[in-house]
Amino acid sequence: MSRNVVTTAGLVAAVLLTGACTAERVAVPMVRQAATTAPSPLPPPPPLPLPPDAEGTPVPGLPHRKTPGPMPRPDVEVITGEPEPQPSVPPMPSPVPPSLPPSLPPSLLPSVPPDTLAPDATRIPATGVSALPPPPPALASSLAQPYATGLPLPPTGPPRFILAGRTPIPHYEGRAKEPSSHTLVRPAVHDAATGKLIAEVPLPPGVTTSWQYVAAARDNRTFAVSTLTRPGGDTRYVVVRLDDHGRPAKTLLVPGDVDDAHAVALSADGSRLAFAGFDRVSIVDVATGQRRDWNSRSPLISGLAWSPDGRRLAFAASPHGLGVLDPARPETDLIAASTIVKQHEAMSFLQSVAYSADGRSLIYSQGNEIATIPAGGGESRALVRLKLPGGGIIQRFALEGTGRYALLTHGPWLIRVDLEKRTARTLPNPGDFGQPAW
Repeated sequence: MSRNVVTTAGLVAAVLLTGACTAERVAVPMVRQAATTAPSPLPPPPPLPLPPDAEGTPVPGLPHRKTPGPMPRPDVEVITGEPEPQPSVPPMPSPVPPSLPPSLPPSLLPSVPPDTLAPDATRIPATGVSALPPPPPALASSLAQPYATGLPLPPTGPPRFILAGRTPIPHYEGRAKEPSSHTLVRPAVHDAATGKLIAEVPLPPGVTTSWQYVAAARDNRTFAVSTLTRPGGDTRYVVVRLDDHGRPAKTLLVPGDVDDAHAVALSADGSRLAFAGFDRVSIVDVATGQRRDWNSRSPLISGLAWSPDGRRLAFAASPHGLGVLDPARPETDLIAASTIVKQHEAMSFLQSVAYSADGRSLIYSQGNEIATIPAGGGESRALVRLKLPGGGIIQRFALEGTGRYALLTHGPWLIRVDLEKRTARTLPNPGDFGQPAW
């Protein structure tokens, strides 16, 4: 089950990771209005464009969310020459220090999400909280073969489609601090060359709205996207198969709920889904829901990636660094079952990780740089350094099946990076993309 109560340090880590994500799964920007707006029924009607007005301009494909327009498309500059030195980041403390007293003071108690409004407008009261967080559930071990052995789905050339996991839109009455209702949304397919909306993905029974995390197999047709049973409810994953026109052809609800995951990866054959929560990494069989967990002992795992053969899982974690998990090993501790490829002390602002197309190298983001390192360890080298508008760093990127093109977001914009030609460009259509994949 999803855990609605997290530790203070765990919550800080989640905020640092997602930026716009809160403990109650409410996205920003928030839309305030004078009267309650009931959620759209499922399935929602096709999006209708809103006329521009004095408050802003509508975002294509998002009829209920506005941007403070006009919004000029930002330029992305590729930096040449030697990288500038970056400040070191000390390792983050464990979310639950072993020296905790038997009773925490009120200022250190984990926060309780405010009341959440269900899709049927029934108010669900917030539950109380004990002096100490409940003990973590036992590690799952029902998946006897956590690695993937199916035939990898082949890359289909340069990516044509992007799948975005949008977030439900909260609505407020007057100056209320809690939402009175939400507009439910569905995952969206976008053109990989322009960012233009192609189609929305219908959700299967059991879930009501999209959520922000997405992973892709190598074929640019098979995806896994996070969804919610209701705004603020449990997380479930849906596997989506697109046809050659980018239209949803098939959806599969992965059995079982998911812990509060903030990194996700889909194996090359589409049979195994890996995700990371605040204290563990899990691998689940998408057909049966059976899973296996590893205790991560890490407050922040920001990236996961499957090797092309499905037998290794790379991760980017603080305070450990870049590592590779061997799922066949018997250990239940993530670090004990893994090889650390590069220590965190040598890496500032470590975020994403991916495998190269041949599986020999890891590709990762560090600050404003995308770099590569041999999967077994060795010397790293920069592939491209970007100067983002406003001096931002690369939060996360998604690498497509050929290993040439990386996709990252900057505010409402998608940025497409050619790692071979060392070029980058901003796609012309803004939107609510969450953490997309291709």
